[in-house]
Amino acid sequence: MWKWRARSLIALTILATCAPLAARPKTDTVTLKNGDRVTCEIKMLSRGKLEVQTDSMDKLYIEWADIAALSSGAYFRVTDSDGRLSFGSLEIREATGRLRVTSDTTIVNLPTLSAVWIAPIEKTFWSRNKGNAKVGFSYSKSTDLGELYFDLSNRYRTLKTIVDADITWTETDQADETKRRGSVGASYSYLFPQSVTLIGSAKVERNDELNLKRRLLGILGVGYNLIATNESMLSVAAGLALNEEASYTEEGTSSSLEAVLHGAYSIYQYNSPKTAVDLTVELFPSLTEKGRYRSDISIDIRREIVTDFFFDLEVYDQYDNKPSSGESATSDYGIMTSLGYSWD
Repeated sequence: MWKWRARSLIALTILATCAPLAARPKTDTVTLKNGDRVTCEIKMLSRGKLEVQTDSMDKLYIEWADIAALSSGAYFRVTDSDGRLSFGSLEIREATGRLRVTSDTTIVNLPTLSAVWIAPIEKTFWSRNKGNAKVGFSYSKSTDLGELYFDLSNRYRTLKTIVDADITWTETDQADETKRRGSVGASYSYLFPQSVTLIGSAKVERNDELNLKRRLLGILGVGYNLIATNESMLSVAAGLALNEEASYTEEGTSSSLEAVLHGAYSIYQYNSPKTAVDLTVELFPSLTEKGRYRSDISIDIRREIVTDFFFDLEVYDQYDNKPSSGESATSDYGIMTSLGYSWD
């Protein structure tokens, strides 16, 4: 049964990553400080690396600080370290140290190294997507313990909005007992100037270890980037959440209003092998159930194995000091490993 489940999820992952993605003509140019010149399609600047697609060398990652000149007539969204947004074509002239962003109505000049995110505003639906898929599976004959982990996520970008969708599922099978943990969610973010983001999200969760049959969670909040550089990022968010829960041992559902406190810190380096560490902390103190609070903490470490394929190690901890069902289990934690693939 475990083999069948693993094969089914792997097949689903392959199908999800085979969607046809349109590509622009490779007419952009990038010149390095050592004199090398690359003709390519500029894909994105993120975490200190400019990602470009070439015909002869496939995908390349170039240190942003090593670029002497650059030119692209495509339309991009540029975010600097102060959170300011600029839109237009890109140009860096040698020896100027400045990035010129040109639209039909404005011209913006900013220090090159102050740009921390550059994303193309593509014309087609598929080309606006970037996603990841992860699958992990383990089995021990001595303990008859099997675990299957699956995660599929996608980000859709437009001029000033980002839509994220994610499906994650963990299934642990030992002897005659099976426990499942998973969630399906989506979020909408509207980007304001000065690093401010309006966020709305909805999620459905399940966690057998915490006796949680179903949790429906709707969140509305505001986020802010405290740190945004080419080496790290620190963001915080706060808001309100409507929480409706159903357990396995209690009839009916319970509803509550919660505050939401969110923090995320990332550090990254793209020297081979590419590595990223992401820490996420979420706190949910209840506003309607006195003394109750929940937390969700995760640390994700990712290292690239070969181009677009990576090894992932995740440590998670979920805590609820007063579960709605009144059960004694208040926490669920674990370590998961997986192999993943990213696409754009």
